[in-house]
Amino acid sequence: MKQFVESNYNAIFLIFLAMIIILSFLTGRQVGLQGLSDKGIVFSCSPDLLNIQKIPITPEVAGVSAESVETTKEIKENNQKGLYVGSKNGTKYYTPGCSGTNRIKPENYIWFQSVEDATLQGYTKGSC
Repeated sequence: MKQFVESNYNAIFLIFLAMIIILSFLTGRQVGLQGLSDKGIVFSCSPDLLNIQKIPITPEVAGVSAESVETTKEIKENNQKGLYVGSKNGTKYYTPGCSGTNRIKPENYIWFQSVEDATLQGYTKGSC
């Protein structure tokens, strides 16, 4: 056995190296696939860039539902009190326009100026 390993050292080394490369690739691919949503690749840009190009910002362009846009407008018009919103009855906070915000009644809004503010009051980040 020792003589076989010594005489075929280069071939054995290349086989192990190829196995490591293949396993690394497959692991990275699997991790990458887990991070993709069912929407595939989404391109986005800032509203400022859209304004420069004179492209109207519609719910379709923004990639959100019309209901979410209305909720965002309502939040911005009625309560300019913070950057994050949560429910008085809940434990999660959201950014205005997030789908989680649609489930909160406007009378139950509680506003936070920062993530730290929400965290200090016992709230955690909600999923959008």
